[in-house]
Amino acid sequence: MSILLGCPKCRSILTLNGMIVLVVQKDKIRTLIGLHAEPGNYNYSLPDGVEIADGEIWDFLCPICDTNLQAEEVNRLCRLELVDRGGQPRQALFSRLAGEQATFIVSTEDLEEKYGIHANNFETELGSIRYFRY
Repeated sequence: MSILLGCPKCRSILTLNGMIVLVVQKDKIRTLIGLHAEPGNYNYSLPDGVEIADGEIWDFLCPICDTNLQAEEVNRLCRLELVDRGGQPRQALFSRLAGEQATFIVSTEDLEEKYGIHANNFETELGSIRYFRY
C-alpha cells in the first residue's frame, strides 16, 4: 500500500509517485522539494542548482493553498495529514532542520511511531506532540 499524505488545511493530496511534493523556502529562496513518502526514508529531490545545507531551518508550505506546515506545538516540526484508508485520523510530523532525521506518526490517541536517528532530540517535546486539527 502506498502512503498518501495531504495538507492539514486544504486536504489536498501531496503525494506523487512515492514522493511528497512541497514548497520549501528560506530567505529569498523558494522552490519545490520532493520528500520520500515512506517514514524513516530521508531521501529528497530538489531542482538542479538548489542546495540545502545541513543545519538550516526551512519553511515547508502546501503547494496548493500555500499554508505553512509548521507544527504549532513544536516549531522545529512540520505536520501533514496521513491519509489512512482504515479511517483512523493520523498525522506525520517531520523535522524542518536540514539533515535532522526525525519523523513521528501521531493519532488522536497518542504518539504511535517515531523514526530517524535524531528522533530522541525531541524527547522533551514528545509530551506536547499530538494530533492537531486545523
